Amino acid sequence: YNLGTAQQSLGCLLNDSKILSSSIDAYTNALLEWSVDEMPEQWSLTMYQLGVSFHAHGKELKGNRSFQKSVVSFKNALKGFNADDSALELAATHNSRGIVLQNLGESEENAERLEEAVRSYQTALTICMEQQLPIHLAILCRVNKATARGVLAELAKSSVIASETADDFEVIIELFSNSCQPLALKHCKQQLNQALLMAKEFSI
Repeated sequence: YNLGTAQQSLGCLLNDSKILSSSIDAYTNALLEWSVDEMPEQWSLTMYQLGVSFHAHGKELKGNRSFQKSVVSFKNALKGFNADDSALELAATHNSRGIVLQNLGESEENAERLEEAVRSYQTALTICMEQQLPIHLAILCRVNKATARGVLAELAKSSVIASETADDFEVIIELFSNSCQPLALKHCKQQLNQALLMAKEFSI
C-alpha cells in the first residue's frame, strides 16, 4: 500500500504514466492480501487509491479504459465505508467517482455518464450536509455538480438545464463567496456567464 502511495505521488508529480502504472500494480497486489469482510476500511481505502491512480493514468494517456476502471474502483471502495463511521471517506469517494464519470461523459459526449456524475455529486453533497462535514467539501461537491450540469446543458443543447445551472451558480456565489477559494469563485462566475449565454442561445 505504501509503495503504491509513493508511486502515485511521484507519477502525478512527474506526469509519468509508467510510474502510475506501477502504482496501480502495487495497490492491486495489496488488495490480494486483504478482504472487504476482514478489513473493510483498509480494503476500501486501498480501492479508493486504486481509483485515483487509474484516473491519473487515464488523464496521462487520454484513455477512457483507465477512466472506466477508475469508476469501478471507486464504486467498489464504497462497500467498506458507511455514513456513521467513515462519512468523510464516503463523501470523497462519491465526489471522486463523479469527477471520473464527468471526464468520461465529456470524452464520449455521453449524456448518461454526465447524468450519473451529477447523481454522484448530489450523493456526496447529501452526505456532507447530513453528517455536517467541513463546509469546503460541501461547496466542492456543489460546484462540481453545477459544473457537470453545465456540460450536460451544452451537450443536450437544453435551455432548461442551462437556466437551472445558472441558478445553481448564482446560489453558490451568493451564499458561499466568503468560503470559496479565489480560483473556485472565479470558476463559478465564469460558469454562470457561460450558463446564461447557453440558456439564451438554446432558447432561440
